[in-house]
Amino acid sequence: MIDAWTGRAPASTEFPRTETDGVKQLVGKLQGLSADLRESTSNLLRTAGIYLTEAGMRIASSLTIEGDLSSTGSASFGGTLSTTGTANIGGAMNVTGNAVFSGDLAVPNGSITNAALSNPVTSAIAAPGTAMGWIVNGGSGVFQTKASTTIAVPSGYSQALVFASASVTYQSPTSSNRFDIRAGIGGQYGAQLINLANLVGSSSVAHSRTLTGLSGGTIALECQVATAVNEAAQAANTATVTGFAIFFR
Repeated sequence: MIDAWTGRAPASTEFPRTETDGVKQLVGKLQGLSADLRESTSNLLRTAGIYLTEAGMRIASSLTIEGDLSSTGSASFGGTLSTTGTANIGGAMNVTGNAVFSGDLAVPNGSITNAALSNPVTSAIAAPGTAMGWIVNGGSGVFQTKASTTIAVPSGYSQALVFASASVTYQSPTSSNRFDIRAGIGGQYGAQLINLANLVGSSSVAHSRTLTGLSGGTIALECQVATAVNEAAQAANTATVTGFAIFFR
């Protein structure tokens, strides 16, 4: 039996005794440092929004990767992905939503078919423009527009192959009056066709042109007539112009 006055001092939970064994003291301090380090690391990751769940690791804040990133599994992005450098994709890339390119998109020739595009080509037919009974103000080589019509440029198309056809019936009180006709597309005119009225004459001419840099608006088609002398209006004088356009994006 240990005497209360001379025996071993009782242990106290409030004031633990100091370990006198140096090795045990070192082990205790190392264990304490290890616990403190674990707690500090955990707090730092938690402060940065990084935490672990049963589904994996979640990052609730921004992630900046200054080195290489290799992913052998799937990668899902719920927000915006911005790439300021070059992105090399060696495999297939599936895009289920919209893709917006503010620069040029270069692909090998023949890699995109028309079936994969949304209306790469469209067409439009001009309503015929007709005028009758017009006056001829003569003058060698002086052309006047006697009939006109337009074709509307659809939105999103910047190029067009345009065809115009012009026809004229001309009545002259004299058999010697000459009349020339030509067709115009967007202010540019085709070759003129020279005719002799011989009292009443008819003639037709065509013109085609490729237009680029289109952005809405309309394309004007014209039928123009030039005569050698001035003559009064005749009921039979008729001018007609029509045409069509094939538009490309």
